[in-house]
Amino acid sequence: MAEEVKVIDLLKSDMYSITDLVKETGISRCKIRTILARLEGAGKLNIRQAGMAKLHSIDLQK
Repeated sequence: MAEEVKVIDLLKSDMYSITDLVKETGISRCKIRTILARLEGAGKLNIRQAGMAKLHSIDLQK
């Protein structure tokens, strides 16, 4: 749960790719992807395609 809070706090401030989130938090890529999937399923995640990367951020309106 603490890992999820770290990711959410970062996503509130800016858009991050999975690679950036791994570098910033030290959490494994698989765990980051699981957290993002949970947020996406809850409808709280914005995803924007930027070239080959997807950039993620928290939707503060929801």
